[in-house]
Amino acid sequence: MNKVSWGWVLSAILVLSLGLGGCKTKSTTSAVDTSTTTTVTNKTAMPTSLAVTSSTQAAGTAKKAGQYFATTTTGNGDYATKKAKLLETTTATTIDGCFSALNAGAGNAAAVNCYGPSLYYSNHPNHTSSVTGGAEVAICPTTAGNAPKDGCLPSGDLGLWSSAESDGTACSAAKMNSLVTNVAQKVDVGLGSAAMMLCVARINGRELPAVGATLDLLTDLTAAEVVAKGMTVTSGTLTRNADTAAGYASYTSSLNFSYTPNGSSTAETFGVTLNHVPFDASNDTYKGLLKLERSGGTQTTGKTVASVVYEQTATKLTYKLILAEFASTVTSYYGTDGQVLTSGWNQNLNTMIASVDSSGYGDVAYSWQAGSQDGWTRTFNVSTTGTGGTAYFGFAQNASNSPKFSIDGMLCNWAGPSNQRTALAFVQKQTLAPNASGIWASTADKIAYSPTNDCSWAANQGYYSTSPVTATQVFTTAQTHALASTTTDYSFTVPTAPTAP
Repeated sequence: MNKVSWGWVLSAILVLSLGLGGCKTKSTTSAVDTSTTTTVTNKTAMPTSLAVTSSTQAAGTAKKAGQYFATTTTGNGDYATKKAKLLETTTATTIDGCFSALNAGAGNAAAVNCYGPSLYYSNHPNHTSSVTGGAEVAICPTTAGNAPKDGCLPSGDLGLWSSAESDGTACSAAKMNSLVTNVAQKVDVGLGSAAMMLCVARINGRELPAVGATLDLLTDLTAAEVVAKGMTVTSGTLTRNADTAAGYASYTSSLNFSYTPNGSSTAETFGVTLNHVPFDASNDTYKGLLKLERSGGTQTTGKTVASVVYEQTATKLTYKLILAEFASTVTSYYGTDGQVLTSGWNQNLNTMIASVDSSGYGDVAYSWQAGSQDGWTRTFNVSTTGTGGTAYFGFAQNASNSPKFSIDGMLCNWAGPSNQRTALAFVQKQTLAPNASGIWASTADKIAYSPTNDCSWAANQGYYSTSPVTATQVFTTAQTHALASTTTDYSFTVPTAPTAP
């Protein structure tokens, strides 16, 4: 059962997109933009056109007022508007404007009702004399008429159960939007805070460090204008790494701070590190690694830890995001490449990989699981262009907590009597297109199935429903699945993950 608990809402979309800024004077420090500037600029140390987002997020999706620290902006959840908000920090002329991209909200994305409801059942066809309901009965609300072998299937495991949400959003799009929202809002704290720090340094005219040196920005980040935003900054630095072999400057931003999100009474603490490496003099192509650690708030013990490794070429942005929750007894979260480990966590592992164009369209794969003992991930594969797309949902075997992004098949009876743990060669599929309102709607579905070991339910053999059922209820006609075949109707190429710098 997928169970996500994050503790604050920040953004449906992670966008790392920063541009020009800073005063320019004559210098010859390196081949990147520092060749003509001696003061800090956002472009010097940040990615300029990186976006991590759900490609099926409707354009103009409004965020709640007050979710940003900046008082003059409200923002939207779609790609273009989020990118513009981060760009605001590169030209801001006041400290308040430096907070344009830093979220301050709390909470999760809205629940998706079409995905994975809880189901009541009676006379399940896979019931045997050795299966008497047990846990399935125990999780059912008490209702009159339940026979001993009746039970409930828990929420979160049944995939795309109906075609769309009430607003017309295809279920696959709605669930992907929700999933990306709940992880991206964490990582947005990292990018928004790094953007804020560099913006403050730019406005204050701070000098760029020399190769191997570190610029301490704590005085700038504890000034009255920053404190007034409710942030308590304990450290903030910009380090100039060794120049690349081509002579381009490379930087690492580091920031530690805490704040109490809107709608919460408990402070949250963050540690952020961003290592950015340009490939050209204008910083249009690059690679990098963002790391974030979050503790406190609703997560009273342990840490939420995230990493995003990214690479921008002339035509494609590719990134891999890993977010996991670790127990308080764990002190090592990263592998030798700096990315979050996909072992050793205790709950809520989310991984995402994408290769997209400058508008955010392309191939995106997303896998997640709620507990480290679960041997399977729930997985989405989504391919989009500006005019349409295809989405798949199914299960992928998770050997040794090493998630993969291609779908193995369907586990139709995940939690029912005599449940299966062998994926059948089926996958749920929706064909998508944005409607006149910008909502990604389904144009064709292959998602229907029954929660049994063979994904179908015979006539006169029992019943299931989202409402309580009695032991005597039966389907009068067979409930035959209408799933897509993994061998003939599933086509998705998992993007190749970039390597960390």
